[in-house]
Amino acid sequence: MTPLLCLELKIYGQWMSGGQRRLSKVANPVNHLSIVGNFVGALLGASMGLKEGPIFFFAVGMAHYMVLFVTLYQRLPTNETVIPKELHPVFFLFVAAPGVASMAWARIQGSFDYGSRIGYFISMFLYLSLAVRINFFRGFKFSLAWWAYTFPMTGAAVSTIRYSNEVSNECCNSSFSRHTLRRCDTHSNSSFHSNRLACLCAPRPLPQ
Repeated sequence: MTPLLCLELKIYGQWMSGGQRRLSKVANPVNHLSIVGNFVGALLGASMGLKEGPIFFFAVGMAHYMVLFVTLYQRLPTNETVIPKELHPVFFLFVAAPGVASMAWARIQGSFDYGSRIGYFISMFLYLSLAVRINFFRGFKFSLAWWAYTFPMTGAAVSTIRYSNEVSNECCNSSFSRHTLRRCDTHSNSSFHSNRLACLCAPRPLPQ
């Protein structure tokens, strides 16, 4: 985890005092990747049985996620940030951070508790707010930016599976899981991510 910590010190330091690299000047949806790294690190650390390290990375990721989320909400509607239509798929990265955060917290706590459900519901709301804007995501040709669909949708699918395993409501168990998984299956490249995340997020028995 040391390389991840060094990279975070560099990136987050630039966000605060990096001149032209300050977050207020460079914020765009792709910046979510530097946040997701914290939650993936926390998820990996908790999967290895570590205690303090995963909580540290989760806390740092959550603090900077809130800052980035507010900054993007203030910056994207202005004329200062004009994202080309071909790059609109990167908006789905909004879904990735809270979805992976919910799974990381579930692994740290050992159960999909209220904290995990809060992250999950945030990711589902952001997903629905993007999914209803069909015209925003059509009218342009295939490009490499479409990779931004795969990981967020895979994270949403896996967190939905975890959520459906925890709740007893039959409606939630069926409709949420089928809908999210169906959306995820439309992306052929997401199978690799899905296998890896499923292995990381699968519940394991606690040591006696």
